[in-house]
Amino acid sequence: MPSIIQFARLADAELARAAQRRDDAERDYAAAFAEAERWGVPQDLALVVFSYGSSLIADRELDRASEVVGRVARWAEQDYDCALLQARLYEALHQTDAWRAALARVRALAGERSVPNADGSGPVTGNG
Repeated sequence: MPSIIQFARLADAELARAAQRRDDAERDYAAAFAEAERWGVPQDLALVVFSYGSSLIADRELDRASEVVGRVARWAEQDYDCALLQARLYEALHQTDAWRAALARVRALAGERSVPNADGSGPVTGNG
């Protein structure tokens, strides 16, 4: 079952990241990402990309984050998490116009959810 392997790798990556073992986290994220890409299940890929992309953005690995987040960009029009991740990336890249457009998508998709800041805390202030 593809999901079991990729989710085990994803869990390992998140645990390594929490323990500040960056090399282990990167290896496990890359493995989970490759596995998700291999099987091509959109929901599974989006889940891996959200975690991996968020980690890369937090670590300011923006070139790699752009590659990873780009794999789910086509779903940002309909999927809240993909739109939120895209907005965070654009903000980190200081692409103000793209960030504003992405933020508008996030707000449109949010429903009753509050929209967090780029760092994941509190509501977005609207200042890019």
